Amino acid sequence: MENIYKKMSQEEWKDVVVNDRRVGVKIKNFVAEKANLRLQEIEYTGRDSKAHKHIHEQIVITIRGTMDMTIEDTVYHLEAGDFIAIPPNAVHSTKVTDPNGVNNLLIFIPKQDELY
Repeated sequence: MENIYKKMSQEEWKDVVVNDRRVGVKIKNFVAEKANLRLQEIEYTGRDSKAHKHIHEQIVITIRGTMDMTIEDTVYHLEAGDFIAIPPNAVHSTKVTDPNGVNNLLIFIPKQDELY
């Protein structure tokens, strides 16, 4: 139960190498019993992330910056304040379009142990 009361501000930023096409990803991850919340910071590289899918429903909230998110065959342009839901098992990828990078808040249900 103690982890549930942990403050996000106390969580350390962790560097994540998503794949050879996406570098410069940092996260803070908060894990609850059935879901997790991830604060994500992505540097601008001009390249897409590798398309992937997972069993989790994923909600993305863009906090700062802009990015294009491809879900299946549709591209969505996200700006600060935009929300989007990615259904379970939907193939998706992202491309940061803001030269200053992007910050997103991600919610995974059920909780996700892997880091993408």
